[in-house]
Amino acid sequence: MMMSLRSLVSVIAIAFTLGIGMYNGVHDMSHVVETLSSIEKELNPLQPMTGSEQSKIVSMPYKNWRKDIIREPIPRPSAKALFDGSNVTGDVSWLLNLAIIGFGKCGTSSMVGHFSQHKQISMMHREHCEFTWRDDDTILLKALESELPHGNYMRGLKCPSLPSIFRTFDSSLEFGIQSFVRQRQFGYSLFPAHKLIGKCQDLGPNKKVHGVCTEEARFQEALIGLGKTSMSTTDEMQYFLSSEKKPENLTVISQMKVFVYDIAQVEDKDEERSQLFMDDMQTFLQMTEPFKPMGQKSGGKTKQSRIDICEQKYDHLREALLDIGVNASRWIRRFFVPAEGVTVSSPKFFEQSLAKWEIDPCEERRANNTFPPK
Repeated sequence: MMMSLRSLVSVIAIAFTLGIGMYNGVHDMSHVVETLSSIEKELNPLQPMTGSEQSKIVSMPYKNWRKDIIREPIPRPSAKALFDGSNVTGDVSWLLNLAIIGFGKCGTSSMVGHFSQHKQISMMHREHCEFTWRDDDTILLKALESELPHGNYMRGLKCPSLPSIFRTFDSSLEFGIQSFVRQRQFGYSLFPAHKLIGKCQDLGPNKKVHGVCTEEARFQEALIGLGKTSMSTTDEMQYFLSSEKKPENLTVISQMKVFVYDIAQVEDKDEERSQLFMDDMQTFLQMTEPFKPMGQKSGGKTKQSRIDICEQKYDHLREALLDIGVNASRWIRRFFVPAEGVTVSSPKFFEQSLAKWEIDPCEERRANNTFPPK
């Protein structure tokens, strides 16, 4: 029997950390969290969610999450019972439960490390993106079967690539999001940052651009592939380019269950709220053992240079990212988060975090005469 990866996964959790906003790239993250905590009653002056939208989010947690995570069978079937060459001949639904997927340099490595510390989770140690560029699904399946230990674990991998989930996963997701400028401070060593405004293919060869450009920060245009919103009203479409439309033939994607968080929640110093975040993640992933507290630092190791995006030469770049951040923030809060099957932890704090994407942080920094660490 032939079986694609679409039928493989029982529960998928995706840490999808994107570079799309404005605030976090200039301020130290702990300062961001403290600032957000201090404005608990402050709403986004540019158009916050309505009361009914906020109430809908509060009522959403765990309404529709799956109750079945398929674990390793007893006795465990042999590889010969599962595969015959490039054909899948057995039930492989237990081979993968958890995937960490997102753009590069946005915390996916940190999430792999955190999940790896949980004694009920077994993560593959390197990236496995075979299903992104190969037609033979058994390449990945065989790696999962041979590289992960035997036992009753939640089995996971990392591949920071969103498009691959469109044909691969049909269950539950975990998304992490963050302000874009924090990501955009890295990766400019081969191409001047102030020249990366526009579409990547128009800016130069990929070996220099490396997929880093302002158009790649249109996070909402990637998320529509999940099929969570109708994309049928003028109100919603105002946040997209006129050429953008909802992908066709993705009806199965709309059934996914999504846990979405902002990176400010990962680095939150409020102990009660941070513990709630861990508890909600544990519940969503159906783990019986709690997670350890998240560390205060995120992101993988990097040797790339860092820029100060508040320098005058980056004004046009920052303006372009801010425009994108406004649309992304509003669409996520007004349409994506209230959608059926989408869950957030601490919805009020989440709302405040995304509202900050619409504010130019450099104005505040100049007013306070504060500077990022060298």
